Amino acid sequence: EAVDAVSKQQIAGSVNGRLMGEPSPQGVYAVSLSQKLEEKEVLNIIQQLRKDRRVIFAEPAYALLTGMDQGEMP
Repeated sequence: EAVDAVSKQQIAGSVNGRLMGEPSPQGVYAVSLSQKLEEKEVLNIIQQLRKDRRVIFAEPAYALLTGMDQGEMP
């Protein structure tokens, strides 16, 4: 099922995020979260995205999570 541009923005907005640029060649979008979060909170958001039937792939960017362990955000 194709997801239109408005729905993509709604999905990102549902987790207080925004789409970052264009999708990868595989159709994967990066979502930037709008606030500093603990790793557990990020993983909860990933679970929330996975429950949305319009989302096929939802995984954290582990390089960013590593920085979060020290309380840093890029």
